[in-house]
Amino acid sequence: MNDREIPVDLLEKIRPKTCDNLYKYRSVNKCLKRIILDQEIYFASPTEFNDPFDCYPRITYYRDHSKQHKFFLNELIREQPDKAVPELDKIARLMIDSSYWADESIRDNFHKTVQNYGIFSMAQKNDNLLMWSHYADSHKGVCLEFDSRDTSNVFGEAIMVQYQKEYPKVNVMALGNFRDTINAFGVKSADWKYEKEWRIIRAQVFGGRGIYKFEPDQLVGVILGAKICPRQEEKVLSWVAKYPRQLKVYRAKINSRKYKVDIVANET
Repeated sequence: MNDREIPVDLLEKIRPKTCDNLYKYRSVNKCLKRIILDQEIYFASPTEFNDPFDCYPRITYYRDHSKQHKFFLNELIREQPDKAVPELDKIARLMIDSSYWADESIRDNFHKTVQNYGIFSMAQKNDNLLMWSHYADSHKGVCLEFDSRDTSNVFGEAIMVQYQKEYPKVNVMALGNFRDTINAFGVKSADWKYEKEWRIIRAQVFGGRGIYKFEPDQLVGVILGAKICPRQEEKVLSWVAKYPRQLKVYRAKINSRKYKVDIVANET
């Protein structure tokens, strides 16, 4: 994502400059092993998310026929590059007058597009009790710390999720517009606000869902869960020992007075 393409007011809202690190809560499993040993992360399709309302906005579209024509023609050229433009132009004009863009099919077409996007989610905090419970095997997993200061690397591309009560409105003929893209993929129900989620979004033209490599210096730390068992801890530390660079290792400890965990340096 290029910051110059993002409206200033929107950029200030979704990407404040105060977030130096972002966190990924994980169970001790093959996915975690792949992240540490292979420096690979998985961008999931929104259809794989546990929230059925996620990426489920109110759909709108251009009512102006000239804008519809331009949209349909561009889509046809992209999908059928071998066909002559005049031929595709005729098809585009027929699509305007047909029921192709009926309200019922709008959402179907949108979801076909959405399922090809890839999203990697992270959290802003490393001591969130619910995140540890929900995504790190009830405190028996780990929390990975990524450096997100540099906007030129993959983790620096992350945007802050917005939370609200009502569905955002999205023009499906303007998903190339950053604001509509954010509304489609970066807005969730206010019930999820506790997550303080950040997302990296990959459109299909930039690879979409799938596995991506990251540079070794972008993972900087591993936090062991407060209830991680000795066997799993040993496994994680063996992966950390094989990492291409030295990682900081921390431990989440249950606070004796408050409902919180303290993140402290791991004693070796």
